[in-house]
Amino acid sequence: MLNLHEIVNDYIDGVAVLVSYCPLCASGVVYNRELDGEVLLFGNTSALHESDLVMYDHQTGSYWFQVLGEAIVGPLSGHRLEMLPSSTVSWGQWVARHPDTLVLSRDLGLGGLSGRYGRDPFVGYGERVNDIGPPFPISPITDARLLPGARVFAIQVGDSHKGCALDRGGPWTANDVVGGSAVVVMGSGEDGTATAAAYFSEVDGRILMWSIEGDVLTDAETGSEWSDAGLAISGPLAGFELVAVPSRTSMWFSLVGALPGIPLYQL
Repeated sequence: MLNLHEIVNDYIDGVAVLVSYCPLCASGVVYNRELDGEVLLFGNTSALHESDLVMYDHQTGSYWFQVLGEAIVGPLSGHRLEMLPSSTVSWGQWVARHPDTLVLSRDLGLGGLSGRYGRDPFVGYGERVNDIGPPFPISPITDARLLPGARVFAIQVGDSHKGCALDRGGPWTANDVVGGSAVVVMGSGEDGTATAAAYFSEVDGRILMWSIEGDVLTDAETGSEWSDAGLAISGPLAGFELVAVPSRTSMWFSLVGALPGIPLYQL
């Protein structure tokens, strides 16, 4: 659905959220729509910046660079939205974790458009970006640590960022400190099925160290087992839930264009 619409304005648990996705750089990012006490309503300008979606808010008409959540034209220029934790996963994985999830209706009164939701014109798009580059103009790519069409998962703690290439197989995990906070990043899969999530490592006042086998995350301090959704399912900490770290997913060219020099996990 987001290949066509790219933006969802909604409320989840009382939080005004903006779910944004640009298929031209596979950038899925979720933001808090509240800025300085005002809830903004977002739309699609149909313009592009660095081959990425440019949004606008109805309240001020400011234009926003999607992958950063930053206003680049208009009265709110220079302001950034608060990024929220998110992960791009298959529907099967998600509904197994959250069987009571609500899903956006395909019946939006848009005539034949709903029939296009089941078709993905961007299959194989990453390989085309690797071969010939993005289809719309971008600044020169000078950082070749990854191929431009590689999918990357990136976390943010305060003003600090760190990324990881998704298509690395797995499962894998990384213990780290980002922005002064202990975090654990975990992922699995390869090609178009690769997913990742990140959590703060402090639980009940303790900093834990993590390892992973299959889909089970284990902390070294108590031996408790945790699901890939960050919930302790057995052991002394059973019932505890990890706090997710703000995160985004995008192609490498888009991420490094927005955040030049971003550190990468080397697993």
